[in-house]
Amino acid sequence: ADLHFCKQSDSELLRKLLVTLQTCPDVTTLRWALDLSMQSLQEKPQSLSHSRISNDLVRCDNINPVCNGFYDKMSAHELTKWLQESKEVNNLIVAMDAISSLTLYSLYVYEDPKFQNRNFRKMLDSLVNVADLRGWSKLPNIFSNFSLLWGISLSRFCMSVDEECGYQLITCTERLGKSLSLFHNHSNFIFHFRHPDILSCDLRGKCGFILKTVPSQIEGKLGTLRLCTDIEEYSGQPVHFHKEVRAEKMTPFICKVAGGDSRFICGLGFVSRVSDLEKFYNRLWRDSDGCFQILYEI
Repeated sequence: ADLHFCKQSDSELLRKLLVTLQTCPDVTTLRWALDLSMQSLQEKPQSLSHSRISNDLVRCDNINPVCNGFYDKMSAHELTKWLQESKEVNNLIVAMDAISSLTLYSLYVYEDPKFQNRNFRKMLDSLVNVADLRGWSKLPNIFSNFSLLWGISLSRFCMSVDEECGYQLITCTERLGKSLSLFHNHSNFIFHFRHPDILSCDLRGKCGFILKTVPSQIEGKLGTLRLCTDIEEYSGQPVHFHKEVRAEKMTPFICKVAGGDSRFICGLGFVSRVSDLEKFYNRLWRDSDGCFQILYEI
């Protein structure tokens, strides 16, 4: 099965390798293995269909955190350098998440008296250059209605109304309420979303997906978010799932909504402890509801 999987990737290269090896000195065991390998290229294993190779083996349904290399006591300079180099940071929202999370830790966890809003503004100014350097797309125009800490607008990071956008903003069907404990309990989050590749659909309910919290084994840690892809998980639900929806295209984050203003608090990639997330959530705009949203790369 492994050889067949290699064949799917580059069968011609594998064939040339085996032919070359067959010209080596005639060692009986080696020749027997090579002959068997050549035969396997002509036979497709019955237990491994092409659709399984192209979908199941390469699919990952966990929405993994992106905090590798990030630590919550970075300096502004260290964070900017990390944003320039990190493979895990692949769009503006993830980068803003890192900046916001570092700021929130400085203000509300470590209560650093030296940290002021000019530190935050300086990191955002640096982000303009980082985004150009990394070639990141601007955010959908709808984000021009969003603000960050101290009411700083996201408009300079957004496309104009007329520009084509490679992202779509998707909002959970239910508000978060006053507690974020559901991010470390068994919880389901339902989203309405019709993937652009789905041209027509007559299935029952709305097109969409469900994200499920898988609780951490470590006390106090945030759970892992998983995209539900099993049809049985959608039984009795108001949405149905299409395989075109992919977990690796999703960047989750939390906003507070007050009137017509949506304020980005932080994502789920740089805060690992439930208590910290609750603290940030409650300290900021505590009298308004929160939204769980996904930036989806089309």
